[in-house]
Amino acid sequence: MKILLLTALFLFTGGRTLFGRPNAAAAVSPNAVAATRSGAAATDLPAERRPDRDPVWQEALADGTLDMRVFGRYARDERRYRTLAERFERADTTLRGSDLFILYYGHAYRNAYDGGYAAQPWRESMAKKQYDKAYAQVRKALRQAPATPHLLNDAIRIARALGRPDEEIRNLAWRRNILLIWICASGDGTAERPFVVVNTQDEYTLAHGLLRVREVRSQTPEPRGTTFCDRLEIEPVDNELFSGSEIWFDCTYPLPMPAEPHKWAKELRDETGAETPSHEEN
Repeated sequence: MKILLLTALFLFTGGRTLFGRPNAAAAVSPNAVAATRSGAAATDLPAERRPDRDPVWQEALADGTLDMRVFGRYARDERRYRTLAERFERADTTLRGSDLFILYYGHAYRNAYDGGYAAQPWRESMAKKQYDKAYAQVRKALRQAPATPHLLNDAIRIARALGRPDEEIRNLAWRRNILLIWICASGDGTAERPFVVVNTQDEYTLAHGLLRVREVRSQTPEPRGTTFCDRLEIEPVDNELFSGSEIWFDCTYPLPMPAEPHKWAKELRDETGAETPSHEEN
């Protein structure tokens, strides 16, 4: 199996991917990330947007690996998180890579994170063709977890059913797609380097929405040491984005949440063992 997504390839350095496990990852070329997202050479970016000038990236990479807890700490600052969420909701293309990491992976360290196990009432409303109600319900869910691809995917479907303005739908699609690309950058979908997700529903959104998988034939839990994986057996695909008959996902973040609420937030402790201070208002 190989990943051929050109935008994701820029995110790798020397064959290493961003994550090895939830709290640490191989180093990545931050300038290459910026070049991928902007469509321009990293050296052409304004200095303040170059990831090698990004203090959050540099903090996360301080020991040579990408410490995901750094993004979690910033995500627990409510004012910062909401400001980033508002920019993301506007489809602000000047968001830095660290901003998107705070919104997606950092969300796992927030008190509101439930691993994706919460009820989804808009699905029932959609089935009843109560689209106005469904749209209000999914938008409420997005206020809690704004950087969630499967929620954005549902919002797109409902918005189309309602005949919402094209600009609004394009905004939702940009948000979903940029998140899927960044998730794709977390691995190559193999057992050795699975894609990392913060909820299992994003596995299907990535498979169908970005990798053009037509059919998922089975989903099998695959524990691998301290990492918990899902293996999706799929109808084989071979396109410019992806080639293979199975996709592996690291679902270590969501799996323990029903039994251990706030697990990842509780792991943000300082060297003395005290809980890391948080400004989160959840």
